[in-house]
Amino acid sequence: MIAVASVKEVGVRVSETNISTTSAWRHRKSNREAEAKSIKENFTPSQISALHWDEKIITLMRKGKTHFVVVYLTGVEENQPQKLLGVPQAPSEKGKDESKVVRDCVLKWDAKDVVGAFAFDTPPSNTGELDWIQILGKLDWLCALVRLLKAYP
Repeated sequence: MIAVASVKEVGVRVSETNISTTSAWRHRKSNREAEAKSIKENFTPSQISALHWDEKIITLMRKGKTHFVVVYLTGVEENQPQKLLGVPQAPSEKGKDESKVVRDCVLKWDAKDVVGAFAFDTPPSNTGELDWIQILGKLDWLCALVRLLKAYP
């Protein structure tokens, strides 16, 4: 009733507008998905980029403590593209789980071939039983190192 009265007050015919909250939610969701797709398709990372990640433990209502990993890609020189690749939730605080979500983020954005450097604090993925090099795998890491050395002799 309030929505109808508001629409009439601004001079719009009720039959020509949508006042359904479900339809509005669906429309906003569709717009967000289209914008996200456009951003992903138009993102061009630097040829050599640094991959940053850090863990964050956040307490969520009704869920308790939840482990998130912030994954960020930057160019290694000034004025190069920067991109937040995601803030995925890791199943646990173990380094193995953290390295998997970072790797999945990099693969989702198709940025595996441009990672030439890593920057991280001291997350479990570089201090635990599994070495941080598992983020891209040993062979991928060697390829990234070769790319970095070729770009900056």
